[in-house]
Amino acid sequence: MEYYKERWQIETLFKALKTQGFHLEDTHLVDRKKLAKLLALLAIAFVWCYKAGIWLDEKQPIRILKKTGNRLYSFFKYGFDYIQHLLLNSLKKQELKYVFAFLLLY
Repeated sequence: MEYYKERWQIETLFKALKTQGFHLEDTHLVDRKKLAKLLALLAIAFVWCYKAGIWLDEKQPIRILKKTGNRLYSFFKYGFDYIQHLLLNSLKKQELKYVFAFLLLY
């Protein structure tokens, strides 16, 4: 069961990289060095979104579905949507600086 749990986390990472946020396949990169740099950057961004989701969940928990007992969405998606909202909303630049600084220390 522990092995499957670890494997599922890897699947979740690839889902985030491919379809749920970063759309890695849309880049059509084939150069190994460029792809390696992009993957490193996306790994950092993924962790940042994941940590933001955990932080947000502590402030306002993600709703749990009654039928399955699962969260409505993942920590990654919660953090990704929040950071995306902050980046696209120019009125919250101060909040963006605070959140990024906090997450570096979190």
